Amino acid sequence: MRQFVAIFGPPGVGKGTQAKIAAEKLGMTHVDMGNIIRGYMRDNHALGVKAREFVSHGRLVPSEIVEEMLFDYLETDYVISRVLLDGFPRSLVQAQSIEKYLDGRGEALSVVINLTASVETLVSRLSGRRLCRACGAVYHMEFNRPPEDGSCASCGKFELYQRDDDKPDTVRTRLETYNSETAPLIDYFGGQGVIRDVDGQRDIDTVSADIARIIQESGPKDA
Repeated sequence: MRQFVAIFGPPGVGKGTQAKIAAEKLGMTHVDMGNIIRGYMRDNHALGVKAREFVSHGRLVPSEIVEEMLFDYLETDYVISRVLLDGFPRSLVQAQSIEKYLDGRGEALSVVINLTASVETLVSRLSGRRLCRACGAVYHMEFNRPPEDGSCASCGKFELYQRDDDKPDTVRTRLETYNSETAPLIDYFGGQGVIRDVDGQRDIDTVSADIARIIQESGPKDA
């Protein structure tokens, strides 16, 4: 039986970074929905073609397409015995959808990790973020600065930029959206006794150690 873990938290809390660290440390399949959507579009998969119609017009990919992609991906050979869901579920409807999918296979979410941080911390983290347009590498002007010449340490290109949705006013709007759409999952999974809060304001190593411990304690001993 596979072990399924979900990790979520507000924008800027470090969810993507921590998910990647946990997956590498514990030998898990890191299911990053953003990467999966981009991969399906790049490969011109039927679901990717559907998604591109929305992305090309600056619209969000509908939840039903995202769910189809996820469930299709979970049936591939890429997915091993331990699975870390990053970016899904984002709503109560998606939470119920993944539970139905897993239940049909005799599986379930063993733990849901909720990363937390103050609004001030989140705004500071996101407004300092810079991305490489060429390869997608992520930097921070305070915590993970790019080379002094403004190039990307990963690919060497000079295409670093700040996303519009990482600007302070937009960040606060994103947090409001998160609180209305995703935060209710805390009560939902809390009622099932599977949620674990992790303080995401601490240093990366301390947070990752907590996450690894929680995942190991929640899974089968032979996972």
